[in-house]
Amino acid sequence: MARVAKEVFCQTPARTFPLEPHFIMPFVHWLPSNVGFILIQASPWRILSRPSARVIREYFYGTKLLKEDEIRGIFPGCVIHHERAFGLVKSYMAVYRKAAGPKA
Repeated sequence: MARVAKEVFCQTPARTFPLEPHFIMPFVHWLPSNVGFILIQASPWRILSRPSARVIREYFYGTKLLKEDEIRGIFPGCVIHHERAFGLVKSYMAVYRKAAGPKA
């Protein structure tokens, strides 16, 4: 994105925040995956959206929350902003603006 775009804004949930936003469950992303997978069967996401067993499996195992060093590695040269909730980092925002060139 930063290579071809004049501006970049990408926001992603922080792994350090206790609430997993995709499944609307606390702490599930900090547990071993086999335990987390069992717990999301009773998550608000599962109850409200009623996904198939295949969708549940694919979505759970395909979802990965990032740490700050990982977002910095994906977006080198971007400024990383922190969105906070209750004093904790809730999400990271990578922001990049190319310098304006000389005016003609």
